[in-house]
Formats: sequence, structure tokens, C-alpha cells
Amino acid sequence: MKIMVVVFQIVSAVSFVLISTITQAQESEIPTSIDFDVGERWEWARINNETKKPEWNFFRTVVSNDGTKLFSDGENHTQITQTFLGGSSEKPWRVWPIKIGKKWDYENKFTSADGTLVVTSQSVEVLSFEEVTVAAGKFMAYKIAYKGTFSNNRGVGVMNETYWYAPSVKADVKYISEDGKDYFYKRELIKYSKNEF
Repeated sequence: MKIMVVVFQIVSAVSFVLISTITQAQESEIPTSIDFDVGERWEWARINNETKKPEWNFFRTVVSNDGTKLFSDGENHTQITQTFLGGSSEKPWRVWPIKIGKKWDYENKFTSADGTLVVTSQSVEVLSFEEVTVAAGKFMAYKIAYKGTFSNNRGVGVMNETYWYAPSVKADVKYISEDGKDYFYKRELIKYSKNEF
């Protein structure tokens, strides 16, 4: 009898965890300024493909400007909501709410540092809600795949990207970019704090 009770308790606990995970994975709404605290900070690192060590870091901090919360990278300030939409392209970078199986198209035009016009065109799909481990810890995150091309005056190339968006920290905790050949770029969250560190 005691064994049956213990087994029932274990099954109940596992069921609760699974139901909680499934519930969290149903969908994630776009974060707004009310979801952030002034001083909240994220730091990412670009990882070298060969050495597997960080090459350079960049960060984002929530600041207040006359009572309006903004993201700051130390030099520039950006609107919080605009960051999660991904600029002003006609076909947005991210379509909210995020949920498994959701699909959309993304297009973007920008001018590179050397003055070249670059056009990206990608099909996007939210593949899963899974655990991902990065330097900042373990997170449940939506795996979002962007597959397509970029073009400029030198031709057309493959542009495949994968993001892992973690609702618990309201940020992409991991990112990989590949060109289908030999180019590979990776960045990951290395620090997160509710208060500036």
C-alpha cells in the first residue's frame, strides 16, 4: 500500500511539472515596459567558432528617461516594444504572441557600413519550447528558425538563423547564424540581473 502511495505521489508530481511546462509553452505575449524594472540588465557574448570562447560582449540595460522606460546599450536608447518587433520593416521580425507552430515571413532592407544595400527574406517558424543551457543558466525557451536568403550588389546568399527566446528573462538567450557553407556565428546570454551589476 505504501509503495502505491509513493508511486502515485511521484506520478502526480511529474504530471504537475509536465502540465506546468505545457501551459507555459502555449504562448508568450510581447513584453511591454510594465514588464521591466529600471536597472534590469542582460549581457551577451559572441562565441568564437574555433576556440569556443567569448570574443566580445554587449549589453542592454533598462533606463528611465522622464519616466519612460527604455533599453540602453550605453550609447543608444531604444523603445522597448520596437525592440521586440525588430525595426520598421513591412514584414516584422517577430510576430506576437509566440507559440509553437506559428509561422510568418520576414523581410528587411538595410544599408551596411560600406554603403551597400542588403535585402533579407526569410520564412519563420516557432519549432519548439525546450530547455537551453547557456553561460547565464538554464532556460525554457521558444526555438524560432528563420530560413532564407540575403542579397546585395555582389549576389545572393543563404541566411539561416535560430533564436531561443526565454519568456522568463524576456530576451533571446541564444542565437546561431549559418550560411549553409562555412560561416557560423553564435551568441549567448552570459549574465542577467534584475538590478544592474
